[in-house]
Amino acid sequence: MRSFLTRLLAHFRTLICDSYENVVIRWILLKATLRTRYLPNNPYQRLRPHQLRVLTVFPPLTSRRDEPIQCSLETVSFEDCTAEYKDWEHSSYHSLVLQPRKARLAWIEHKRSNAAHRANDKRYPAREAFPEQAHDAARFEWGDYVALSYCWGKSVQETCRYIVLNGCFFGVTENLEAAIHFIRISRGLTSISPWRTKIWVDAICINQDDEPEKNVEIHRMKQIYGRSIGVFVHLGVEENDSGLGIDVLQRTAAEVTEGIDRGSYFLQNVQNPTEVDRKGYTALKNVLTRPYWNRLWILQELAMSDMGTAMGCGDRTFYFEDIILAGKFVWHNLENFLQFLSMEEKDLLTDHIALNRSLWVILFTQQLRALSQRLEDSESITHADLQLPLFNLSQNATAKEQHDKVYGLLAIMPEDIRLRMKAYTGYKLPVEAVFVAFSKAVIECTGDLDVIYSNSFQQTTVPSWVTDWRFSPLRVSLLHDWHTYGYNQFNDAYTNLHYMVNTARTVRADGGRKAAVEFLDNSTTLTCSGFLIGEVDGMASEMPTLPTTERVCIKYSDNDHIQPKSQCSPYGDESATKRAIVHTMFANPVWGDSEEASLFSIPWLSGDDYITDPANPYYWRDDWKEKARAMYNSSWNSIFHFGFLSFEIFRRRLGYFRLGGKRFQDYFVQEISECSIPPDRLRLDLAKVMGGHLGRRLITLSTGHFGLAPHTIEPGDGIYVLLGCSLPVVLRQIAGNSHYRVIGECYVEGFASGEAIPGLDDGTFQLQDLALC
Repeated sequence: MRSFLTRLLAHFRTLICDSYENVVIRWILLKATLRTRYLPNNPYQRLRPHQLRVLTVFPPLTSRRDEPIQCSLETVSFEDCTAEYKDWEHSSYHSLVLQPRKARLAWIEHKRSNAAHRANDKRYPAREAFPEQAHDAARFEWGDYVALSYCWGKSVQETCRYIVLNGCFFGVTENLEAAIHFIRISRGLTSISPWRTKIWVDAICINQDDEPEKNVEIHRMKQIYGRSIGVFVHLGVEENDSGLGIDVLQRTAAEVTEGIDRGSYFLQNVQNPTEVDRKGYTALKNVLTRPYWNRLWILQELAMSDMGTAMGCGDRTFYFEDIILAGKFVWHNLENFLQFLSMEEKDLLTDHIALNRSLWVILFTQQLRALSQRLEDSESITHADLQLPLFNLSQNATAKEQHDKVYGLLAIMPEDIRLRMKAYTGYKLPVEAVFVAFSKAVIECTGDLDVIYSNSFQQTTVPSWVTDWRFSPLRVSLLHDWHTYGYNQFNDAYTNLHYMVNTARTVRADGGRKAAVEFLDNSTTLTCSGFLIGEVDGMASEMPTLPTTERVCIKYSDNDHIQPKSQCSPYGDESATKRAIVHTMFANPVWGDSEEASLFSIPWLSGDDYITDPANPYYWRDDWKEKARAMYNSSWNSIFHFGFLSFEIFRRRLGYFRLGGKRFQDYFVQEISECSIPPDRLRLDLAKVMGGHLGRRLITLSTGHFGLAPHTIEPGDGIYVLLGCSLPVVLRQIAGNSHYRVIGECYVEGFASGEAIPGLDDGTFQLQDLALC
């Protein structure tokens, strides 16, 4: 009888609760419907320079997911600081205006120190010791705010969700609704009381129907994100087992922190993965390749975030540090990771490219933050600082409006560039004019011409010296940071690694000489000074390009090479020639000089007749497989963790090309012996060589010198040293014209460190005025 009454009471409670929640939801909907129809309001009033709009998200009234989200939008001022915050700024010499990121981090640390002090003071309740429960951390009289970073996704018209804003219905995208819902049900995103924390989100806090306001706010992104108390990242709605993916992500991050290297685990289980593990790592892959990571605007948003940035996906919480650690693990084991998932070849290639793109963003975030801090500290910035990683990442990112490919970078640009671009801010301007103005501004502000390297062979509507941000360059910068990704995992590869890397960043083909540049024909023609050092003679088979899966499995044969006419080496004997090939392959004039690079020490497995099936570059004969097994069972075991299969295909493509009178393959060790190369050196050398060759090919000049150039070069193209360019440049003269088209940068061994400048002084080379169009 008692059991029956208990069940009956529970049933009545459920009915009462359900009835209450239904009544609340219906009341919210009815109120919003009436207000929207009969008392609509305009939440947008013109903003003054010190003002911004912020969103307050109200706590839920029920436990139901379908309860409409209720928010209010208000206009607040950066000038309304609390007396405590003003006193702290004055005493600590920090400035929210001049150095917002430093001031924010120092303020948070100050409040944490106070909280820790209270934890040891018996006069204060213990609960106040936790920063997430400290209600007095707000810097403004109106509270404080967090800037939201999320993926817009499909348009409001395609995936419309409604929130209740200032009492009326307001349409938002599915991803934004998911992010705001997460905020509604979460606590502890900042050190401020949850309901005193406002949210800044571009889609709501900027009047999207007011073009002049949008143009102004583009230039305020640095101020808005920089002055926020923090950045919160939301990856979107829960889908594709994202909850399971986050579980695996957090577990992997913990294992990496403990120093566990599971590369061998993947290798040993590629053939027979368990269904549980495969499902878990597939879910992790889906989290790492979310559309969020392709969005251009996140670059500046992440640049102004912190290592402890909170993240959400669906209703799950994790931290940016987790995703960096898991990303490192996947990157180090990428080839084995994808094979572990047992994908079809087409899916494997597609996901390889998708993971490459997203992992670059994840692993380079720390450098983006460092760049943002350097700009805040008013340090001088070179083009190389902007190229790595910002320009590299942004060219492969996506934006709804093509203008945003430039506008989305301005918050982490030097002040001079931002000021020059103010006259070119507006979505009604021709996008080509914006691109021309941006390249011109970079050249004028950095004093370098190196931005001309970022062009794409696909572009046709802007001058060849201008970066057309609508296209990927299909290659990474030769200065690409393959060696560390900011986390020093290759420190044991070479004892002088940092010296070699810094040398590549500081040497200049022009010897540091500059010359005047001029912009003519309404800034469509760039005139500069330079001199010819040789023409393209031999060309090896082209390598795959970055983003296009169709190009990854190019058919190849001996006929793909255009063999050099000259078989002599200008570098000296065979040892010196081999050293010059290494420098060229690594695009670095000192790579492997102190400690031998591993490249040619890796045994050649395929003999002489390996091109038996040109349509299948993955072809492995049985005797080659036996050699590979022998390597795996020897001291060469570690190389199979680092993408050896891809390297084997890569070097086969170059095998018959002749350099200094010998085939490329003949420079390799032909027999398997004990490996004495540190594993980190193997991993680094393979990553750097294969990464740097994407979209490029080995060449020889008419002088016999070796080079590494864009794959779109043609025999007879000129290789020039331009005063103001750090690397030689491939130029192609336009038929019937004195103007030249820029093909791209070209590393040339023997001309990397200003070696040609004495020849310019003694008349060996002739300085020319060159018009680039």
